[in-house]
Amino acid sequence: CAPMITSRVYAFDELSDNAYMQSGEEKYQWACLSLKKVAPYYYTMFQAIKKVPVIGFGTLGVTEDTMIIDYQFVSQCSIAELTYIFIHEMNHIAMQHSIREKNRNHTLWNIACDLYINTIINKDYDCRPGGTVSEVHLEDDPENKDKKRVVVTHPSGNKGVDKSDYA
Repeated sequence: CAPMITSRVYAFDELSDNAYMQSGEEKYQWACLSLKKVAPYYYTMFQAIKKVPVIGFGTLGVTEDTMIIDYQFVSQCSIAELTYIFIHEMNHIAMQHSIREKNRNHTLWNIACDLYINTIINKDYDCRPGGTVSEVHLEDDPENKDKKRVVVTHPSGNKGVDKSDYA
C-alpha cells in the first residue's frame, strides 16, 4: 500500500508582497519561493534552467534553456505577478515554443503562444492576468482571396499578421 501524500494547494491571491522588499533581486527570490509553493513542477523546471540578467530588457523571457531577467522589470511586479510570469515562461520551455517557431512571424507566434499559455494557467489556477491583446480577427488575404489570415492588434495599435499560418 502506497503512502498517502497530501499537500496544501496554494492560490495566487495568498501570495503577498513584503513592504520591505524593494529590489528586483529580492522580489525574484521571494517569487521563486512562491513558485515552489504554488507550482512545484514548474519550480523544478525553473531551477534547472540558466538565468541571465540583462539590464534594460524590459521584461522576462526564455529560450529553450535560459531565462533572461531584467531586475528593474522584476522590481515593478508583485510576487503574485512574478509567480504567474515564471509559470508562463516555464510553459514556453515545456511546449518548446522557441524551437517550434521556425520561420513564423515572431510577434504573431509569441502572441498566439502567450494566449494559449495564459488560457491554461488561468484555467489551472482560476486567475486572470492583465490583457495584452485588444483584438484578434480574421481578414481576407490580399494575396489570395480564397484564404483568410489572422490579425492580432495590441493595445498600442500595432498589428501582427502571420503569413505562414493561414486560417
